[in-house]
Amino acid sequence: MIRYIFLAIAILTTYVLFSFSVSKTENYNIIRTIDSVEIRQYPALIYASHFSQSGNNSQFRVLANYIFGGNDKNEQIGMTSPVNMRLSSKNKEMMFLMPERYQIESLPTPNSKEIDIIKMDSRIVAAIRFSGYSNSTKVKRKKQELVDTLEKYDIEYYDEFELLVYDSPYKVLNRRNEVIVILK
Repeated sequence: MIRYIFLAIAILTTYVLFSFSVSKTENYNIIRTIDSVEIRQYPALIYASHFSQSGNNSQFRVLANYIFGGNDKNEQIGMTSPVNMRLSSKNKEMMFLMPERYQIESLPTPNSKEIDIIKMDSRIVAAIRFSGYSNSTKVKRKKQELVDTLEKYDIEYYDEFELLVYDSPYKVLNRRNEVIVILK
């Protein structure tokens, strides 16, 4: 009996790990590295965006519903990473990066009126990486480390910070997160 329970747990664990896998996208070019900060050039990218007064779980559910078929074509859209959260947004904004095969015109229309499809222009950012699960303390610390490095080298930036989360919440080891800021 115990053997069957362990087998069931192993199967369930494998299912959960693979069902929430995402394709990672290295959609930038590194211009240079300064201390622990990368200066990057991002091309124009398309996102599904959702603003919310409540927490990240409701934002994730609304956006996940869109990519899992909650759209006018009932089409599943591949989950890509990273998931972006604008830290400087008055409302909480979460954004899912759309796969490269889509143009704004070819993306299915969300069923939810709470989702906007946006095109973010090409931009240059500074990024600092950290591991583990993100939380407000870690994000605040890494944001300050990023600001300190930029100020040390007289690099100007806008007060537009984002948290990038690359991994599923079910991934425990070797997690990747970043805080980025748009440069002037």
